[in-house]
Amino acid sequence: MTKYAVTSTVYATVTINDQRVVERAMTPEWQSQFYTFADEDEVVEHFAFNAISNGIHDIRRLDGWADCDKTDVLIEIDYIDHMTERLS
Repeated sequence: MTKYAVTSTVYATVTINDQRVVERAMTPEWQSQFYTFADEDEVVEHFAFNAISNGIHDIRRLDGWADCDKTDVLIEIDYIDHMTERLS
């Protein structure tokens, strides 16, 4: 068995072209059905996390945003660095 540790540095740029996308996520009605976000930063982090971890760059594929326009939120991912270390 060979074990590795891989570290990736990722830079995500999230551009909100329609502020209503974030505003709707901050309403009690929306949060009772989907996610509970404390502020706009958490909404943006949610978009970035799904792009980085799940490969979802189109917010329409996320719960609660299916009716948005594809250009309402743009997410760009840049991989800055990768480091692989053999552990055993």
